Amino acid sequence: MLQKNINELREFRKRFGGDLNDNHIEEIFGVKRGRNAVTKGEGNTVWERKLAFARLFSKRLLFLNWVKYIAVTGSVAAEVAKEEDDIDIYVVVKNNRMWLYRGLMMINPNIFRMTRRVNIEDDKDRICLNLITEERGLEFTADIFNFHELYFMKSIYMPEYKSQILSQNKWVREYEGILPEKSESEVFTKESLAFKIVDFFAFYSQYVFMLITKHYPEYERLRRNNRRGRIEFFKTEFKERILAS
Repeated sequence: MLQKNINELREFRKRFGGDLNDNHIEEIFGVKRGRNAVTKGEGNTVWERKLAFARLFSKRLLFLNWVKYIAVTGSVAAEVAKEEDDIDIYVVVKNNRMWLYRGLMMINPNIFRMTRRVNIEDDKDRICLNLITEERGLEFTADIFNFHELYFMKSIYMPEYKSQILSQNKWVREYEGILPEKSESEVFTKESLAFKIVDFFAFYSQYVFMLITKHYPEYERLRRNNRRGRIEFFKTEFKERILAS
């Protein structure tokens, strides 16, 4: 079973143009491969440069004490980024604040001018806030795509919180992954009626804004994810295509 999971992950990474080296196998599955270990990210400086930029940029994404965790995902995290790629960012915020938080980020000119937008063709080094979740929305669907995203995401703020995310996804054990135990010191933010109401209006105001600016958002998807405590802007057809290939 272990070898089957290793082979599955290796084949999955090939779809992104990457590989699964011995260091990856040891880190994820806890299996040593002897003297054939390859230096992590050897021969690729593009993703390292983009990751360094994301680390610096992440300071702009902090607001009060709302942000619990920030990570880089996508091609940069997978260490297969090309020069023209954007930088996918995943942010975890306190409960009942995600749409309010996103709205505040989008009206900040220092952030907005660096984010990826529909009417801009050049995505190189642009920040893409394609996933924001609240603390109550840390559970991911059990599939190889999300397994890959969870393990290869690069923490750039509060790295210890990654263990909290993994502990909310017990299905990871099916892939023989190393699953850190839930931090006993972690306390979820209590529900706030005031923030819940404000965030409700923030959701619909941003939805209307997206309609006006012709972003054509998927309302049902936004509404469904809003109930789950998450905002997803990555294209669902991309995930479906990767899983089907």
